[in-house]
Amino acid sequence: MKNAINYYYNLVTYDIRQSGKKYRFTVDNNEYLLCLCEYDLEELEEIYKLNNFLLQINVYNHQIILNVNNQIITMINNEPYILMRILINENRKIDINDILLFNNLPMYNYFLKLRKNNWRDFWIRKVDYFEYQISEIGTDYTLIKESFSYFIGMTETAIALLYDYDLDYNYIITHRRVTTESTLYDLYNPLNLIIDNKIRDICEYFKDGFFKNKINIIDIKNYLRISNLNSEEMYLFYVRMLYPSFYFDLYENIIRGLSNEKELLKIIDKIDDYQKLLKEIFWILKPITNLPDIEWIIKT
Repeated sequence: MKNAINYYYNLVTYDIRQSGKKYRFTVDNNEYLLCLCEYDLEELEEIYKLNNFLLQINVYNHQIILNVNNQIITMINNEPYILMRILINENRKIDINDILLFNNLPMYNYFLKLRKNNWRDFWIRKVDYFEYQISEIGTDYTLIKESFSYFIGMTETAIALLYDYDLDYNYIITHRRVTTESTLYDLYNPLNLIIDNKIRDICEYFKDGFFKNKINIIDIKNYLRISNLNSEEMYLFYVRMLYPSFYFDLYENIIRGLSNEKELLKIIDKIDDYQKLLKEIFWILKPITNLPDIEWIIKT
């Protein structure tokens, strides 16, 4: 890999640290990361534009480095790699304040290819695909087959809340996924950036934290008190909390062989508590949004 880095980027290094398909190294006191990148080129070009734009307005995020051919992607051993100069190299885990600070970046109603705001259509396609996939799995995954219908039901409720709902809101820079394990290094990784509503990141952080016993209703109440969300954002906050991304993320990792199916027990064993949490949030938001009654939540 040392020769490839020198050949494609004119960088000479002697201290490459490898972790799987990631290679970190230092040149002239600058830290770099060479990693696999499987996004399509069209989306990568938009990420690169956003990356440069943020750097121009002095918003630090890791700088994407083009190769000697002025290309974002470098094929090494027939695999697509991307090089970044690491500008925020802190492994401190993020907290709610870090997310709030990130949410205060200027609004962005462009970078169209990075918009991930059409939750309803995306979730519909995802459910259709998962239902087809689960029909092909057979009896290979007992816990998935036993729990799958419940979480599909949660998703269908979230989808129903978005029908006839106007999603033409202001956009900000958010992330594909934020968890309680995310670090500042992750938060400012341009490959993790997308354009969506401001509540996306905090909801994913809360959901992940709840199932890891790091987040409770008090944390959520405090956020809703200080976040200055408008009525529409509070409605979307509830929809996003209802969508079980925590289950589907783990489901996909299990199918890909990256996680053990028994990891699902951490979710299944707490799902009654999570349903109670959804009920508490519902009664907090009901008076200030137009949330319809959700019988299976109310009766929890």
